Amino acid sequence: MQILEVMLQAGVNGMPQGRFDLGAPVGIALTFGDSAPDGHKPLLVAASRGLDRTDAQRTVAGKSGIIKHTIESGDPVPFTKVSNDADLSQFSSLRRAHNGVCYPLQSGLDVYGAVILASPSSQKPSEQHLRLMRAFINQAAIAFQNAQLYQNLRAERDRIIEAEASARAKLARDLHDGPTQSMAALAMRLDFIRLLMDRDQAQARQELEQAREAVMRVGKDLRGLLFTLRPLTLETQGLSAALKQYEQRLRENDGVPIEIQPGNFGSELDPNIAGTVFAVIEEAVNNARKHARNAAIHVNVQQQSGTLLAVVADEGPGFDTNAVNANYTSRGSLGMVNMRDRARLVDGQLNIESTPGHGTRVTLRVPLKNRPSGAAQTPRP
Repeated sequence: MQILEVMLQAGVNGMPQGRFDLGAPVGIALTFGDSAPDGHKPLLVAASRGLDRTDAQRTVAGKSGIIKHTIESGDPVPFTKVSNDADLSQFSSLRRAHNGVCYPLQSGLDVYGAVILASPSSQKPSEQHLRLMRAFINQAAIAFQNAQLYQNLRAERDRIIEAEASARAKLARDLHDGPTQSMAALAMRLDFIRLLMDRDQAQARQELEQAREAVMRVGKDLRGLLFTLRPLTLETQGLSAALKQYEQRLRENDGVPIEIQPGNFGSELDPNIAGTVFAVIEEAVNNARKHARNAAIHVNVQQQSGTLLAVVADEGPGFDTNAVNANYTSRGSLGMVNMRDRARLVDGQLNIESTPGHGTRVTLRVPLKNRPSGAAQTPRP
């Protein structure tokens, strides 16, 4: 980031200058990198001034010494020699230093790393410069935080766009494989009936009856697609009615072994919450249908102490949640990510429990914010 470069330049300019042969003052901005397998985040050089080229590629653990003390205390830590510091002694430029300060790169409770200013001079930096740099670094941390928030928003936007594109592609496939093909076949049948009208009216009447049945099937398919996009019942009668209709459609049209206990959530429930809960349940059920090998699916929705609780459990083969979470981004699948993103939109919490051989359980908890809702029920195991 440019602000880190500007901040470091101001920092080294205000540090005491040492003898020419000992080198110039040094400024280093360290920021946290990606988590290691043990969950620890190493510190990487994000920007620097006066640093040797070999030092610019270094990574430090930050588990001990001056950096650890700075991050944990949230205050600047002055130092003289770094020979006994496991992290700072890795930098040859810092080994020549006689005075330095390590600042936390922090905004509020969010810590992004540390900033180090050091000089080979034995003269200490002025208090005015130290106070100025503390203020400068605080502003840099705020800018760093804003940049990360912007990146997160862009990533969120990209996920939403990808999810919408995926939904449109699925709808296009469903329309092509279902109603579009049926309508093409119906048009051919009507042409055949027109030819039969003058030759064999009895057969023409039979063909007309079959054409009427085909039209009814197309209408049913289209209603199913419209329900998938946005159930009208959800808006007019509420969440519970939409879930009962969803259960009926899955049982009658697709033969899915599903049981839904929808609670008693009517149109008084916040439409955003109702739509989100329905979408998460639908996604969880789709995942169960895909992976649970026609195993039974149980859905329970109820109110518990001002919280809407929705549970989707299947009796399928289950999976290793740790392995799936570790490789989820690289696989590019959006199911679990979509459910978690949707839950966050209504301040909800999503928990997925599964082990190989013991099925999967998806639990969604959404605060109701003092809105009335349904009667409590006992969830199925």
